[in-house]
Amino acid sequence: MSDPVDIPGVRPPPRRAALPKAIVAAALATLTVILLAIVGVRYGVLLPQTRLLIEAAADGLKVGRFGRLKIEGLSGDIWRNVTVAKLVVSDEGGPWLEADNLHMTWAYIALLRREFHAGRIEIQTLKVLRRPTLTPKGEDTGLPLSFHIDRAHARVEMAPQFSYERGLYDLALNLAIERNGDQRGSVRAASVLHPGDHLNLDYDVAKARPLKVQIDGEEAQGGALAGAMGLPSRQPFVVRGAASGKISEGQFTAAASSGVARVLKAQGAWTRDGGVARGVVQLTASALTARYADRFGPSASFVLAGRRAGPDLFALDGRIGSENLSARIQGLGDVGQRRIGPQGLALNVQTAALSRITGGPDLGAARLAGRVTQVSGAKPAWRFAGQAGLSKAEAGGYGLTQVAGPVEVVEANGQWDVKTRLAGAGGHGTGYLAAMLGAAPGASLDGAKLADGRLLLRSLQVTGAGLKVEATGGRSLFGGLTFKGAAAIS
Repeated sequence: MSDPVDIPGVRPPPRRAALPKAIVAAALATLTVILLAIVGVRYGVLLPQTRLLIEAAADGLKVGRFGRLKIEGLSGDIWRNVTVAKLVVSDEGGPWLEADNLHMTWAYIALLRREFHAGRIEIQTLKVLRRPTLTPKGEDTGLPLSFHIDRAHARVEMAPQFSYERGLYDLALNLAIERNGDQRGSVRAASVLHPGDHLNLDYDVAKARPLKVQIDGEEAQGGALAGAMGLPSRQPFVVRGAASGKISEGQFTAAASSGVARVLKAQGAWTRDGGVARGVVQLTASALTARYADRFGPSASFVLAGRRAGPDLFALDGRIGSENLSARIQGLGDVGQRRIGPQGLALNVQTAALSRITGGPDLGAARLAGRVTQVSGAKPAWRFAGQAGLSKAEAGGYGLTQVAGPVEVVEANGQWDVKTRLAGAGGHGTGYLAAMLGAAPGASLDGAKLADGRLLLRSLQVTGAGLKVEATGGRSLFGGLTFKGAAAIS
């Protein structure tokens, strides 16, 4: 073979770099993967196998304080037009809410704006079987999304275990709840079993719009609506309420009656310079408030008044009164902003029989007086510091004529910290308890109720004529609570 011949004036074509081709290929591959993922997410949910996986993932999902969720028979386009054959919410007592044949049309693209928007929700039957057992309320972190429901309709059935009488209502509503707290809506509930009985609600509460609240409910011979509120279900029931104006200036009235009993009467008005609200609630009228009637008395009244005392604060005076409890709070603050002045609020609480409120040992008249202040920090905290006094305490054959001492309570992020140092006087009685505690026992406590409900005891000391107790506690390395102590009896 002969060697290649070079032709003068002719150059070989330049070689193209491989790097641009690799970049283009990688970009195309990435775009293809993204498109496939979008298509898979959008249309993959239409597969029966995918819907079964969604049902399994939703099984046992916690629904706030109300229990856990279970869904069956998921069908349709999950992202636009979805149907659920059965939805159940259960607490530790079992199912308490059931929905049959739920159908919803919604716009999933609104989630990109942090908004849930449902155009229509239809529920063939929504059954309220009984009252739920609510779990403790957690920290309020605000709404992650705005909620908009253009139209919703359901046939609601209330079981006697919930409302004393069976009730059947056609429910229609629309609502809009914004992440900033603004909300408005309309609710219409019309009885199927007793035509004419109804409950209507219209509301619009927003900073930039006029305030509007209208409540109108009536059952001519009683019914499930009254029973749901714990009132007698076979007596005429009427509820009326109205509020209008602005957040900064307006007025309200509220009234409810069951038979001949006036359950609630309240009214108030406010302006930029202050206002006053007052009302009376009959605690014995409803089964839901009967336990409070046993503790405080058959009725309770309240008055809250305020007048402007500077550019940002108001002079507040609030009072609550009942047969067995009276409380008054005074000082500078702003109720709407949940803010109090630098000097705090003076708090005075008195009861004629503490054991009627707390239950347990025989406790006499008690008084708590001190000041509530706001502790600065990343999140608002509240602190009470004052004096507590008790006129009588008797248990197990031993009694004290007086117990008194300082008390400090701090609330922050759902945790309650308590410190107190109490001294007893006038100890009397017979038996081992009287011999150990003597005439003037003392006790000090430093503890907390944590946000998760656990009790933390940091220190406890009890001294008496023949008793000495010292105990300490804290958190372990892995978050557990520890406690240890010693007792000496002489």
